Amino acid sequence: MRETCFFCKYADFKTQLDTPMRGFAKCRKARNEMEKATYYPRTNPCVTGAFQTASEAAMRKRRQEFGEPAHKPDGKE
Repeated sequence: MRETCFFCKYADFKTQLDTPMRGFAKCRKARNEMEKATYYPRTNPCVTGAFQTASEAAMRKRRQEFGEPAHKPDGKE
C-alpha cells in the first residue's frame, strides 16, 4: 500500500478547498507544533508514522475531488 497522505485516513483535505492549498492536507496525527502547522502534498510519504488506510468511501470522495495522484517518473510512490 502506498503510505502517502492521499491514502491515509488521518489526512484532512477539507481544510483549504477554496484556496491555493487545495489538494494539500493537514495531518490529524501531527506530533508537534511544526507538523500541526504544515500542509502536506497528497503524495507526501507519512512523516508521523501513524499511517492508516482510509476507507473506500473517503478514497472515492478524494478521487472525485482531486483525481488519482500522479506517480513519480522513477516508479516510486
